[in-house]
Amino acid sequence: MLNAKRFISGSPEQGELLPTYPSDLVPEDHPARVLNEIVEILDLSALYLKYSREGGKTYHPKTLIKIIFYAYSTGNRQSRKISKACRENLVYMLLSGGIFPDFRTISDFRNNHFDILEDIFQQIVKLCHQLGMISFGNISFDGTKIKANASNRRIAHKDKLEEAMEKIDKEIVKILKEAEESDAVDDARYGASNSGDELPEKIKNSKDRKKEIQSLLDEMKQQERGTLSLTDKDCRFMRNKGRVQLSYNGQCATENQVIVAYDINNQEGDRDQLVTMIDKVEAIAATILKKDEYPLENSKGLFDAGYDSGKNLSYLISRKMDAYVANQKGSAYEKDKNGVDRTRFFTKDKFTYHTDGDYYECPMGEKLFPVEKRKEAIKTYVRHHIRFKCQSCHRCIHQTDCVKSKSGFRSVKRYLEYNPIREIIDKKLATKEGKEIYKQRAMDVEPVFGQIKTTVLCQGSLLVRGNNKVKGEFGLICIAHNIKKIINYLKSTKNMKNMFDINDISLQTA
Repeated sequence: MLNAKRFISGSPEQGELLPTYPSDLVPEDHPARVLNEIVEILDLSALYLKYSREGGKTYHPKTLIKIIFYAYSTGNRQSRKISKACRENLVYMLLSGGIFPDFRTISDFRNNHFDILEDIFQQIVKLCHQLGMISFGNISFDGTKIKANASNRRIAHKDKLEEAMEKIDKEIVKILKEAEESDAVDDARYGASNSGDELPEKIKNSKDRKKEIQSLLDEMKQQERGTLSLTDKDCRFMRNKGRVQLSYNGQCATENQVIVAYDINNQEGDRDQLVTMIDKVEAIAATILKKDEYPLENSKGLFDAGYDSGKNLSYLISRKMDAYVANQKGSAYEKDKNGVDRTRFFTKDKFTYHTDGDYYECPMGEKLFPVEKRKEAIKTYVRHHIRFKCQSCHRCIHQTDCVKSKSGFRSVKRYLEYNPIREIIDKKLATKEGKEIYKQRAMDVEPVFGQIKTTVLCQGSLLVRGNNKVKGEFGLICIAHNIKKIINYLKSTKNMKNMFDINDISLQTA
């Protein structure tokens, strides 16, 4: 028989002389206490303005913010689970002050105040800067695909919708013909009594279906798309690690794994996101650094090859950034008949441009000289190029491997807005120092996406639908990530800062 004296046990029915507070049961170094202090110093005046002086009592917005921020930072995003935790979890009780908001209150508060999250995010970034976590000196950029809250099966296809429209038109013609024949028989038998304005019920239903289909086709035409999700019309099919699923493209700029700017949209590629992301980082940096003109001057910007384009490189130079952008065409490969990768020896990146003499040199040492200058109209801008042509291809033993044109002579284009800048960046990336700098990108922005998907999204999808709400939730996710970084930084033994030094920091925007 067990000796009861050997065990420590309690009883839910046993009272205490002095009441126990939730704060007594939460450790002093618990992350929730730091989060509580962070929210306390936030300037929430923009949020308070949204509340009317009239009406009944409501939950304090600061309390709801604490609950939601902590929930997201621990991967708890569902409002019902958050509401349940407020009743059962001591940490949530500490943050809520003992109130128990229901799931609808939590859900409505989150969805109704997505618009103020960008302001709160900027304050969190400012706090990171004041704590010494970031300096806007070395910023990494990247994008990741985040699964939308939509089913891959509920999809409208343009070609099928057009077929359905044709069938409906034929169906309406058939119904009208049958109705006319029926009316003629009735008129002959009973006399004309109807006004002729009534539409058969079948036609009404067909016209309603036609109106719905036309609405979907119009939306596809406006967005230049061939498919449309019936669950979330803003998301798109995107390829992610071999899988194709309905997603959004989340963009982040990070420094020391702190997110300094974010965006999310339904464009699959990263190339068109660079200008927007630079503008966002500059807006935040200008406020924090109090530097209106070129706030990112001499800051190192690290980008993968997905951002490589003449327009982007020119923009980075115009903003006076020290850009490190991987070359999209710098590692071209093809497979031979045995399936083994081998380097393509005659791609454009193997041709060396010589400033002195203004010519290209091919891998075999032959020279290509300029023969014509042209401009090309792209969707959003105009670019210019000079074509360089070799005159010695006919006597080269590698002509068939190198030349693809019918003329038999190899030519390459030099884009004036791209190649000169591209060559400068390539030289930087080829140096030992440049390689070490660019390596930091893999240890900065890429782990951030892994942490977000693992600890916040928990390998799941977004909870909301539509561009505006998705941007709001992604902002909430980025805020939760940065708060976790602040907590880890303050608890780290590598610095002498106390967890509650943030009490002395002011984030007032006035």
